[in-house]
Amino acid sequence: MVPNIHIDEFDYRLFEERIAQFPLPERDKSKLLVYNSQGEIAHYSFKNLPELLPSNTLLTRNISKVLPARIFVKKSTGGNAEVLLVEPIKPSQDPQIAITSYPPCIWKAIVGGRRIRPNSILSTKIEYPENIEVTAKILERNNELASIEFSWKPENLNFAQILDAFGRIPLPPYIKRSDEPLDRTRYQTIYALYSGSVAAPTAGLHFTDEVYNKLLSNNIKFTDVTLHIGPGTFKPVDTQSIAQFTIHTENFSVSKHTIQKFYESLNSTTKETLIAIGTTSVRAVESLYWIAHELFIQKKDIHGPCFVSQWIPYQVEKELITPLESLELLLNQMEKLRIEILSGSTQLLILPGYKIKFFDGLITNFHLPKSTLLMLVASFIGTNWKKVYNSALENNYRFLSYGDTSLLYRTEG
Repeated sequence: MVPNIHIDEFDYRLFEERIAQFPLPERDKSKLLVYNSQGEIAHYSFKNLPELLPSNTLLTRNISKVLPARIFVKKSTGGNAEVLLVEPIKPSQDPQIAITSYPPCIWKAIVGGRRIRPNSILSTKIEYPENIEVTAKILERNNELASIEFSWKPENLNFAQILDAFGRIPLPPYIKRSDEPLDRTRYQTIYALYSGSVAAPTAGLHFTDEVYNKLLSNNIKFTDVTLHIGPGTFKPVDTQSIAQFTIHTENFSVSKHTIQKFYESLNSTTKETLIAIGTTSVRAVESLYWIAHELFIQKKDIHGPCFVSQWIPYQVEKELITPLESLELLLNQMEKLRIEILSGSTQLLILPGYKIKFFDGLITNFHLPKSTLLMLVASFIGTNWKKVYNSALENNYRFLSYGDTSLLYRTEG
């Protein structure tokens, strides 16, 4: 049953001046609020993280990379318009393949500008370091969302090179400034690998090579997932009851190696502390359980990309397999079908009362009032999120994407 949650329960007063508009000069100098399993709060610098984590910790990070997905174009009438890439359609729905393609290619995108209809032609060009012309034809449009066919000259450039020349970093809507050259590196984690996101997995922005190497020297391990973050991550909950809300869908992939690491951790007599770096890591790994649960119920094999719907945790009367059994089922399937990467899309909505399957803790920034991300935080620490957020506000923490961060250990209540 869908929980009877009203969005006003997740409101707090966030003044504009508390929203970080720029990153700090040094990534790891951000503040770190630590909330332990006894409900106690302490304040540190992110630089202290290696000393704060138990040596048998497994950190899970999202290695998705932010695309320079914002493109300014001109209409045929000479007016200005803007395109924000959302996800590729052709020649592949895999961003890694799509950005290395040659013209033409088709993307789903958000279009800003008046009187832009199907068959409208948008364009842009530069003359240095070489003459490049880009044309964007609107194939379909439904409100702001459109299917756009991109073509360009010279045709020996791939789409990644086009984006490098024309694309701008898509900063969140609450950052009230234009993107700057520093955002190319700072709105990106140091371990970002696979392009496909239009928003950063911001909990990872605090990591530096120094912090990373100290964590490794303390015998702290890492494992990776990829979840490409879409613009829907900024969509406010616009209904009074969560039951009427539709959350965005995001594409993810998890390797057999990562699933094996989680399986070994849960199956070990020496319990590792499992901590997610960011809400997107939680969403990707928790989705694994529901994929396996559906396969178990339907008694069938994995067939193509998987999909996890937002209400699936709340529709089952009883969970029929344990988290460990879910991982074992997936590993057996991947071995049988010779699959190395499990991919799909997830609409999973993690609400207060949802029982987290795999993680003991969460590293995460401070989120907008009335947001699904704040509700996910509450699934870890219950109503104590208010205590945590009040403490952050009282101690002058910077909020949202370029703001400070927290380490939250799971508690009830």
